[in-house]
Amino acid sequence: MQTLLESLTYRVIGPAIKKKWFSEPIVPFRRYLGVYEEAFEMGVALGYAHRDKLPWLAQLFSDKGREQELVNALSELVQQRLSELPSANSLFTLGMFAEEDRIKADFRARSIPGTGAFSLSEDDIEGMVNKLDIPVAVAFGNLQTVMSVGIGLGGAFPNKAEEFWTYQYERPITEYRILKLRAAGLNLPATMPKSISLTQYGEQIRLVVDAFISKNRPDLVAQLNSARR
Repeated sequence: MQTLLESLTYRVIGPAIKKKWFSEPIVPFRRYLGVYEEAFEMGVALGYAHRDKLPWLAQLFSDKGREQELVNALSELVQQRLSELPSANSLFTLGMFAEEDRIKADFRARSIPGTGAFSLSEDDIEGMVNKLDIPVAVAFGNLQTVMSVGIGLGGAFPNKAEEFWTYQYERPITEYRILKLRAAGLNLPATMPKSISLTQYGEQIRLVVDAFISKNRPDLVAQLNSARR
């Protein structure tokens, strides 16, 4: 049976997959970063919308009876990421920029002098990562992980999630920022839509959860109606 995280990840990654004639489908690196961020923010909204009943939400993507254990693990994932990025002030910093830095760090580690590897400059690394093709299976797994981190952030640290969301979306966005985000991989529309609050986005995600439960977990419909009262 498909879990909620799997269902949401399929929705996010589908448009970014590029099919090739003689090899497995891939996700181009910059598109990968964009959908990575999308998955992260979807997770934040999902966790935030269900912040008062995370164990109930967790049963949609955990083993039966281990819901609270999963909730605790999600909280630990968030604490780890926040400790790794203490100066973060936006979801972009915690999401796609952190993932880009992680991948670039891997290239740097391979080019340390004395290891026998070629020495790579930052320009070399930038060029190489931009040409990366991420296997769909790898991207799918990473997106589920970061969506889980997002759920933990929105659900266990709602005030922090609000702070990051407000800084990122509820302030004037300059043309320079738009160009920078497009270059990073976000698939932004030609005309930027009016920003919405985290609460509003969370309500949109609630509808997706409702549809998932109706289709895949009809046994939980009664619980859903009770939880929403």
